[in-house]
Amino acid sequence: MSNNPRTIRESESLRKVIDWCDQQRTIECISRLSNSTPTGKVYSHGVDEGLRIAAMYCRRLLGYSYDLPLEVPKKSRGVE
Repeated sequence: MSNNPRTIRESESLRKVIDWCDQQRTIECISRLSNSTPTGKVYSHGVDEGLRIAAMYCRRLLGYSYDLPLEVPKKSRGVE
């Protein structure tokens, strides 16, 4: 990643979009659990999938090929 202010702004914006998508997915999940109609569940699943795809696309633009890991494994120096 470059230290160009525009690139940094774009990266921050993409991270905000990813965070927003993740928050909305949580809301949709809660909504799906409380919605007992089959149509409501299908709609909610579609919204969830759309948000997941949007977040995945933003991650790809940031240079990640998959969802970001929750933790990065620690590596010892000199050991592969």
